[in-house]
Amino acid sequence: MKKLSFIIILGLLFGGCDAVYRYLVLPDVRQEYAIFPDATALAALNDTAYSVSQDGMSLIYNAKNWKIEIRYMSDYQLNNFEFPEESKLGEFSGNPYTFGNWIDPKLGITPVRFSVFKVSIFNYTGTKLNYNPEGTTMFTNRGDELRAYAREKKNAKSMSMEEYFTKRKGKSGVEDDVFETRMGIVRRTMLYYGKPVYKGDSREGLVVFDPVDESVQNIKIEIKDFVLAYNENNEPTEFRDLVYHCTQKEITDVKYNSLQGKVRWEQPWNPYPQSVPNLVAHAQRNTQLKLKFIQGSFDDAFQVKAPIAMLFGNGLVPEFSPTFVSASAEFISNGGVIYIDNCYVKEGNNFRPTMDEYLSSLQKKLVGKMEYKRIEDTHAIYNQPNKLNELPNGYDELLPERERAYFLKGIFFNGKLAVIYSSKGYPVHWAEDFTEANTKQLDFGVNILTYALKTKQEFKK
Repeated sequence: MKKLSFIIILGLLFGGCDAVYRYLVLPDVRQEYAIFPDATALAALNDTAYSVSQDGMSLIYNAKNWKIEIRYMSDYQLNNFEFPEESKLGEFSGNPYTFGNWIDPKLGITPVRFSVFKVSIFNYTGTKLNYNPEGTTMFTNRGDELRAYAREKKNAKSMSMEEYFTKRKGKSGVEDDVFETRMGIVRRTMLYYGKPVYKGDSREGLVVFDPVDESVQNIKIEIKDFVLAYNENNEPTEFRDLVYHCTQKEITDVKYNSLQGKVRWEQPWNPYPQSVPNLVAHAQRNTQLKLKFIQGSFDDAFQVKAPIAMLFGNGLVPEFSPTFVSASAEFISNGGVIYIDNCYVKEGNNFRPTMDEYLSSLQKKLVGKMEYKRIEDTHAIYNQPNKLNELPNGYDELLPERERAYFLKGIFFNGKLAVIYSSKGYPVHWAEDFTEANTKQLDFGVNILTYALKTKQEFKK
């Protein structure tokens, strides 16, 4: 795995005691990997029972009266959605399947601890089914043969999770507690060979392997002796072997950390700290983008490689120093996109005149062809990957006294949209719990991310 920059945000003043902006820099597309179904290899099996789910993430074997689905679980998914509270304590994180937010000081990255899959079994009309995860093996194109872990050491055919963590456990009371937390999650969430899955029932859980090397491209998962029936003595009598093909691909890997809570005006640089994490989660659910975000600043070494910077306002008046304007121009000249939005859109606030002055200064620093104009609804930010065709409603339309914007403007630098200037207050909508009411606003945010990543990739070519 290539080295990642991990940045903890430091205070950034843009001159003057009333500075209210901090910006979020989303770093370059990193070379990270995830495992996806290989539809081509599945088709070569010539068995119509095999398929791939509509979102392209799950492998399915549907025998009509029963079904098995297998889905890869990324570290991001495990840390942020499955075990968020157990993934925040560094080396003492209780999440057994990842290293949580711990960073290896020698590598400068968070390594991958395991390759984890969620297996779901559905018994529609069969008598009773059963599955022993220890009979599952993962083969790779470079010759690896990885056996699935057992839960406990007792009666394990190969390595167990209990043995794995026992070998790595220290002698302190804290480490005893962490061990018990991890094993508690293992016992609660890992599949094991237990009681059968009866007619009309279902079962799901995690199956765990050692991590797949990043050089691997093709993966085959073999399930041996999946039990389809029992005799009168309750002994398995009918079995099925299953094969699932996967491929390992590079993914977009960007990380973002933020304070908890929905509204924090005392943090003027980021008044709605849940906005970007919620946007990431929406992208995770609805696109092939695999996103993690890091907060950063133009002072950070990686800023030249970053695809997007976000500036949010909360109603106070910033002063943009010449140094900041020059750094903004350098960022754009290196293929970056700046997204500006206002989270405090009352009439009479100084957001627009202040930003107009900043953008005017920015254009003077850029060397190349420039246009500052309306962004038409035919632009990619309205249509890729989500077809919106019009500007989604913003925070400015919630109350009558709010100043309403009917279109967005932007700076086009050498023919490419480089600055997206909004006063709609979309981060306010992004920060809310996901509902149908804020879907279009989140979709629009995903379009902006997608456009910035694509623009940066094209610049690098």
